[in-house]
Amino acid sequence: MTSTEYVELPSGQRIPLLLTPSPPEFLARFKGARPSAVIPSNEIPDFDLWPAFIKIRNQGSVGACNSFASTTAVEFTRAMNGLDFVELSPWFVYGRLVNGWDVGSNIGQALTLVEQEGIPPNTEVRWGDYSGKYSESARTKALNFRVEIGNRLETWNEILTAVALRRGVNLSVCATAGWSGRLDSNGCPPVGRGPGNHAVMCGGGIKTLPNGERCIKMCNSWGAEWGAEGHCWLTRAHFEEGTWREAFEVVTVVTDELLTG
Repeated sequence: MTSTEYVELPSGQRIPLLLTPSPPEFLARFKGARPSAVIPSNEIPDFDLWPAFIKIRNQGSVGACNSFASTTAVEFTRAMNGLDFVELSPWFVYGRLVNGWDVGSNIGQALTLVEQEGIPPNTEVRWGDYSGKYSESARTKALNFRVEIGNRLETWNEILTAVALRRGVNLSVCATAGWSGRLDSNGCPPVGRGPGNHAVMCGGGIKTLPNGERCIKMCNSWGAEWGAEGHCWLTRAHFEEGTWREAFEVVTVVTDELLTG
């Protein structure tokens, strides 16, 4: 099945698929810089530990998947680092990327933004506001939740390692019309063979399928009614079958204690 411009959910909601490739200058930034180590797959145990307090959200009929994936990745890495949970605003990220125009974004832009500007608490930005015009309070508080170290990931083994290390990953996939919500017996959506048009957050679980293949837990941004309460599992093919593919991991984050203490 080929990619489509949107996925229509059983509720009738249409999700635009607006993820675009990162620019060459972003990719060049990571030239020669790779994650320090890759853990062999056979040394990684299965686990499933998604934090119940990180809720599944719904981007609605706006092409904000990249900002939702990036925001959830930061929330997840903070949780794995033992920091107090603060729900962050994906709309701030999207608004700062598109300045009020629902034109989509790319993974490189998102990583750069959350490194430089951070993400404010959800209470600082009205839900659905991607105008790009936010209060001084929101901009200031966002700095408390910046990404300190983020790495570009290029291979499935690097992604598997990042998930095993309890890091949040923003990953591109090719979503198709078959992604309307029905999963197969392994909890996986259909494999799309086309451009990486949708950004998702991966982390919180690895499992071994009956055929021995390893897969990673995925958190979508289409509401808890999608998939298995908003989650599913991705295989190597979900990443590698894309005609272009990108991913980054959130390794460490700046804490509010560091900035205000």
